[in-house]
Amino acid sequence: MLDDFNYFINKAIQQYINKRYNIYDISQQTTDDIRVLKATAILDVVKTPYNEKINDSVNWNDFMFMGATYTAELPQDYYHLLNCMCFYKVNNTYSCWDKGKIARAKATRLTADAWS
Repeated sequence: MLDDFNYFINKAIQQYINKRYNIYDISQQTTDDIRVLKATAILDVVKTPYNEKINDSVNWNDFMFMGATYTAELPQDYYHLLNCMCFYKVNNTYSCWDKGKIARAKATRLTADAWS
């Protein structure tokens, strides 16, 4: 009986968090609902060679048209990614970017409909 209770209470908590995550930042209330779960992490990234397989289902050769690909290990307590900022060091002067400066770009959430 206790095992069933623990299973269902944890499932309900996960469903609530997922629901709030999907409507995050719509109102102050939805933001506050998961505020205690938020944390900041700075991840080290590694450039992934095109011919390397990340796992059995992903072969980066299929994505060569995308250009350089970088990977990062997520924290052990990772659940959902709310925001992501990417920082790049500019190696060559280009357009309005000066060599040696740090460029910042916001990553966007890739939804199932955008992937195709």
